[in-house]
Amino acid sequence: MNTTNNTSNTQDLLAKLLATENVTVVRSNVSTASFDIKNRVLTLPTWKDLTPEIEEMLILHEVGHALFTSEEGYSIVYTEKRHLRGYANIIEDVRIEKKMKDRYPGSRKSFNAGYTQLNDRDFFGVKERDLTSLLFIDRINLYYKAGYSCGVNFSQVESVMLEKVNKCIIEKDVIELAEEIYNYCLQDMSDNDEEEYKRTKTYVSSKSNDFEDSEELDYDSEDSEDSEDENDFEVDIEPETIENFDRALDKYQDRDSRTYYLDAQFEIHGNDDPLVSYKKILIEMRSLYMEDVEMSSSGITEEGSFPWEKRIKQRANTFKIESNNIVNYLVKEFEMRKSATAWKRTKISKLGQLDTRKLFAYKLKDDLFKQISRVEEGKKHGMVFLLDWSGSMANYMEETVEQVINLAMFCHKVDIPYQVLAFSDSYLRDKSEVYKINANGLDKSDSFSLLELFSHKMNSREFNKMCEFLLDKPWLRGRNNTFGLNGTPLNHSLIYMVDYIGKFIKINDVEKMNLVILTDGESSGLHHHDYAKRDSYGIKSGHINIVENGAMIKINAKTFIRDKVTRKEYKFTEDGGQQTASLLKLIKDRYRLRVTAFNITNYGYRSIERFIRYNIESDEFRSSSERYQLCTNIQSKLRKEKGVVLKEVPGRDETYLILSTNKIVDEDLDGVKSDMSATQISKQLTKMFTTRKTSRVVLNSFIGVVA
Repeated sequence: MNTTNNTSNTQDLLAKLLATENVTVVRSNVSTASFDIKNRVLTLPTWKDLTPEIEEMLILHEVGHALFTSEEGYSIVYTEKRHLRGYANIIEDVRIEKKMKDRYPGSRKSFNAGYTQLNDRDFFGVKERDLTSLLFIDRINLYYKAGYSCGVNFSQVESVMLEKVNKCIIEKDVIELAEEIYNYCLQDMSDNDEEEYKRTKTYVSSKSNDFEDSEELDYDSEDSEDSEDENDFEVDIEPETIENFDRALDKYQDRDSRTYYLDAQFEIHGNDDPLVSYKKILIEMRSLYMEDVEMSSSGITEEGSFPWEKRIKQRANTFKIESNNIVNYLVKEFEMRKSATAWKRTKISKLGQLDTRKLFAYKLKDDLFKQISRVEEGKKHGMVFLLDWSGSMANYMEETVEQVINLAMFCHKVDIPYQVLAFSDSYLRDKSEVYKINANGLDKSDSFSLLELFSHKMNSREFNKMCEFLLDKPWLRGRNNTFGLNGTPLNHSLIYMVDYIGKFIKINDVEKMNLVILTDGESSGLHHHDYAKRDSYGIKSGHINIVENGAMIKINAKTFIRDKVTRKEYKFTEDGGQQTASLLKLIKDRYRLRVTAFNITNYGYRSIERFIRYNIESDEFRSSSERYQLCTNIQSKLRKEKGVVLKEVPGRDETYLILSTNKIVDEDLDGVKSDMSATQISKQLTKMFTTRKTSRVVLNSFIGVVA
């Protein structure tokens, strides 16, 4: 386990919990932690060689700003009173840390331990200094952070102001006191060394990155002393302990690490939506046949159609007739399970009227009033299917399409809003435009499409036509291989689904959403465009090469993908399987939907081991023997039951491993003959029921998900 990553994730979560809101926590290439009051963003550096106590203290401090520093009350020190910023920051630190200790008493220990270690490491840069020479504001900073034992002393006048620091309640108190202490320090320096004071005059803005650029006054000019306006200058009395602290903390920044945050957002240019409607697909599938037909020689039937139309129509009609028993079986199972669920939701209501039929039992029963059973309405379902349209599906695409058609027929029959979308990277468009998945730096410019094969919006004619074309294997037709099978852009589809599912739910008024994925392997990965070249172990280790300032450097990259709605972050490596898990978790967390995956596989150990390796995180296995044991158990169940359900696959509620040789069979009683013996009839019936059970793994599982 990567202890560093685990610690960072825990600390980021700690920050969110303590802040009592879902603030955005960002790990960035900065030297010190900060909190953006307006945008509610907590920025944390990637540190190295800092103790957990120091990191925890720094996070607690910034959470204090998140909770107790308001933009309205404090922004003046960044605008009108910028000269007070350093002074106000020190006093505000005291105020918010005091409030943190009051709200979270356990944080006192963390603050004490963290600041003690920082002082031991001389983060404030005062070990070699005479503390009496420090500005009053610097001694205040040391007193409240390093403690009185560090050796600071105060005059009688300073002690009065020191007590005021501890009594600041709101930001206004802080700013007023900062003004008072600033003027005191200004006067103190002027009294002690007037010449030094004059020599160090400068524009306030020259000492801060937040100030506008300005030029220093040329004090060597003869006219400068005569022409200078005292009101235009401020003495340079910035707190040095703040500068020393920032400089020391900068040394602990991990400059060999980068943290990237990607936004799960699909970028659509104009009307270039990668989702291709079923109406367009029907037109284009028909054109595939017209490419292969010579109008002059093929002839037209008496009905005014081409021979190929009659052929595929007959095939589709035969399939639908054979599928009726299967679909009716699904509907029956669905209604039975739905009724059972409805019965669980049944509530007994009393009418308040005396039931005379119960009077005889008045000594035995207290309830003599009429009752009725009230069944609460079930939730409206919605289904989106993502079908793998890749080359590796070629050997069993026909069987998969048949099962998908059965599912579509079922959804049509029980009136469930649904869509079947095939993800493809080989579909050719009218133009050569490229669709980009833009996730704030995530750039995959492959030719990606979602082909809408079925939808609840289809009328009967459109539905039947789509069945006809799909059953005739369109992936094998067409000179340009328009619907050919190629790559596996599942992750591309999932990024598109992040926003699309929300639209589907809203348009169809769905209350219970289901996302179903049918595939046979892992998705191709999405890559960060800043990643120039990975080493041979880069995918797993996170070590990559990037170009920075014209030079190639090797860094340790940590990437997270973020949801702008929930503000949750998910690990996002270069591994396609891991990306799928994170994207599914993101979608599940946003919509509270159910994700069911059907993965087609074979008996082979290598196929099963590959699925485990790419879809179940390696941290789930403490040894290779555990992996081997899981694979052999799955092998055994596949041989016996033709399908296995797994609960531990990240991002999925249930994952069904289905044998690629498994086909839907609807055995009937035709195999039972009148001259058979009882033993033979029994065997035939056992075979029939076993075949039905094992050949309908996808369909039976699907009904369980929906009902």
